[in-house]
Amino acid sequence: TFESTVKCNGSIVPLPNGIAKANAPVTGVIKNIYCHNGQSVDKNQVLLEIAGNEIIDIQKEFAEVSANYKLLKSEYERIKSLYTEQVTSEKEFLIAESEFKASMARYNGLKMKIDAIGFSISKIENGEFYTSYSIKAPIGGYITKLKTNIGSYIDNQTDLLEIINPNMFQIKLSVFATDIKLLEKGQTVRYKSVSTNNVYFATVSSIGVQLDNDTKSVECYASIADNK
Repeated sequence: TFESTVKCNGSIVPLPNGIAKANAPVTGVIKNIYCHNGQSVDKNQVLLEIAGNEIIDIQKEFAEVSANYKLLKSEYERIKSLYTEQVTSEKEFLIAESEFKASMARYNGLKMKIDAIGFSISKIENGEFYTSYSIKAPIGGYITKLKTNIGSYIDNQTDLLEIINPNMFQIKLSVFATDIKLLEKGQTVRYKSVSTNNVYFATVSSIGVQLDNDTKSVECYASIADNK
């Protein structure tokens, strides 16, 4: 068997699906915090609770839009039936159709926002409003970069925290372009940290194709055999 020996710089980084950021779908104020930095959390675990007038306003708007949408839908179906029977004019039918489609677009847009928050559509349509909503963990892992406090005002552009899943780590390798020809997928990578002489193993999983002009190296990745 042929074994190529290539020395390169590397670091351990999470896979794309091993890191997640939590954002608020609707602006509001932090009401409660149920986690802390370094804490292990499970997927769908409640992390934060958000309250504020914006949450009430969007529910009120959706309830009104929903009622109007159902009314225009009923009217559209009635006029469409009459138009099919040639009882009403084409102009009246087109007006009803235009109003119905515009209402449907607005209804569907707000419905997507309500779904993103996690509220029950049927409850809001019946006039039952929520005073707050929860932000849940999109993945399991460990909480990092939690800097917000109770009472802080946040918008949907604010990164509230990050979750890192160490079970999804990989090794990122910077390989000189002259050595790329020596690499193949499936090859064994031996590595150790700067603080220990213990040698661990990984497997080449991806070989880059783009050269970094500053470092004259190519990024490659290796899957870690023992994620512990």
